[in-house]
Amino acid sequence: MGGKEVEMSDADFGNIERKVLVEDRPWTDRRCGYFSVLCVLFFICSAIGLGATGAPRYDTNSDNEIEGVNDKYLDDAKKCCDKAAVPPPGTESLYPTGFWEMSEMCREMEDNNQWDAPTARRRRLASKKNTPVPQNVWEGFSMHPGIPIGVVAIIIFLCGGFLKLMEKVATQVLFGTFFAEAVFCIYLGVGGEQVEPIMFVIAALIGVYVFCVRAQIRKAGNIISVACNALLSMPSLMGLVYAWMLASAVLTIVLILIASAAGNHAAVKENTEKLHAIEQPGVQIKYTSCDWEEDSTASGLFFVMYIIWVWMGNYVTMTQVYYVAGCTAQYVWDPSLVKASMPLTLLKLAFTRSGGTVSKSAWVLQVINYIKKNSKCSCRNCITFIVRWPIVLLACIVRCCCFTCLEMLNKYVLVFHVITGDEFWLSAKRCYKLMKKRGLGALVMETSAQNSFVIIGYGLSLCVGIFTWWWMGVEYGKDVLGNEDMWGKKDEYARGSDIWMLVAMMILLLWPAFALFLVVIIALWAGTWMIRCWIPWCCGVFCGAVCSFFFWQTVNALLVASNATFVCIAIDKVNGAAAFVDNALYRQAQADITEFAKAEAVGSARVGAGPTATAVAAQGPVVAVAPQPRTISMQIPPDAAPGTFLVLPLPDGRTVQVAVPPDAAPGAVVQVTVPP
Repeated sequence: MGGKEVEMSDADFGNIERKVLVEDRPWTDRRCGYFSVLCVLFFICSAIGLGATGAPRYDTNSDNEIEGVNDKYLDDAKKCCDKAAVPPPGTESLYPTGFWEMSEMCREMEDNNQWDAPTARRRRLASKKNTPVPQNVWEGFSMHPGIPIGVVAIIIFLCGGFLKLMEKVATQVLFGTFFAEAVFCIYLGVGGEQVEPIMFVIAALIGVYVFCVRAQIRKAGNIISVACNALLSMPSLMGLVYAWMLASAVLTIVLILIASAAGNHAAVKENTEKLHAIEQPGVQIKYTSCDWEEDSTASGLFFVMYIIWVWMGNYVTMTQVYYVAGCTAQYVWDPSLVKASMPLTLLKLAFTRSGGTVSKSAWVLQVINYIKKNSKCSCRNCITFIVRWPIVLLACIVRCCCFTCLEMLNKYVLVFHVITGDEFWLSAKRCYKLMKKRGLGALVMETSAQNSFVIIGYGLSLCVGIFTWWWMGVEYGKDVLGNEDMWGKKDEYARGSDIWMLVAMMILLLWPAFALFLVVIIALWAGTWMIRCWIPWCCGVFCGAVCSFFFWQTVNALLVASNATFVCIAIDKVNGAAAFVDNALYRQAQADITEFAKAEAVGSARVGAGPTATAVAAQGPVVAVAPQPRTISMQIPPDAAPGTFLVLPLPDGRTVQVAVPPDAAPGAVVQVTVPP
């Protein structure tokens, strides 16, 4: 199949077995896999090279105090400082020792006896050496470890509760989110000093959209409920989902280490500076100064490594899509085949036999993200138009739908691959056929779910952030929110401090990654100089951002599980499958399958009735032809013994009793003959 042109007939759903291919899975997309392996090897070798050949600009002791310029740069630094110590022409009497003290590296070398200045200046005491990195303020967590542990436990509980909520009332949540958005738009329209008619128009558009796609939203709710039930029924899968966050954390640490290694590649640079002479007004003196500059080779290499690193992050993302989709699809079709080790088995396949296809999906995702990132500027440029914000709104909606559709298609391709084990392009053709028939339903499910999850996730992260802020404020006696602390005291702060600090937290948690980065930078920069009342606030922002990451890890797994369930139901619709699944939620979807199969049967009968009737009429009297029995697929329930009778629903709405064959095992799919 690899390297050959794929016929569209090969992409039919009828040849897909209701089972995830795990055993004897073929190697797919080997060329892309080989290329990706070479990229990873290049990344590893480059990282080792940067780390082995780099050196910090300054040597430091155990107290992080500068001990002088590193030996790698010492000779160049001495030559530069020798030039800086030469007085500019015509200034020998005014500046006999030049301007070497204007350069930091010259001062550090002179202080540490690495370079002899023409005239030694007064040296600093050893206890006054520079300390370039300040202390941090993570004592907020270390002094009360029960707080972060308790908050993480609360976050995991909230994520599990969210899945349980979506299992029970997913449809109500989807509709309720649209209703809340419409109400909020109406409030914005009447809540200001003057009425804003445009907000009523937006609320009306939301109502019209929900009315037009209400059937698709209702079906999306049922599919999400089935997906939640599957995730909650597989604890090993959810454990791997949360543990997989460590892979992203490891990649982040790797990038930091590589950036640090690249930063250790520098060169001494001679600059020519200008100075106004105090003794000679109006005269500028040119002198030599010494500074550091980046190594262009190391910078270019780091850029290439960053591109590969971004792809590795996308590979981690698509790997999660792979094993979540595989486990969910198998659970929907036959829960008895899902073992506790199946997530790890699929994880192994994602890095071996399916590595080429997963890597190709990761490259596609990288292209999509690149276009998404660079298309933001075009949306901002619409602000320059006279009638700007309707255009901006329309551009943002179209942009959001387009990129959501592209990301969704990339996931569906990988879902088909994990089920069938086919090459990337054959899976893409199956995805194309699916979108032609049920693309609107898939897009409505994706956008409606993301619309609800964004609002719910932001609300949860904000609540966790405020709770942590309050908890630590009470423990440390610095509760800006105005409650009494653990000693029964109540501190008073500037009027409105709690309001604008709360607003700052609300804004920061809109971008969780930036919020985490900002808190770390503040902790490193402020050190022990941070005002005590800000420590609980920073910890609250940190925990709120962590909650957002946990929630979106759960949401991404739920979206992938929903996509896999959608594909399974679509395959069952085409094949007319009617499985006895011990799952009330999936039986709701089975009703839709039965209705679709009935419509297909009626449509086929109408298509075939025309020419047959014409031919018979031309030949003479009509001859009645007895209807023939037909064969359909049936899945044996787990508790059904051989010889027992089961009630089988037919696509036309009838039900028949079918005996379980003597050699049929529970969970097996057998072919049974039913009357016409």
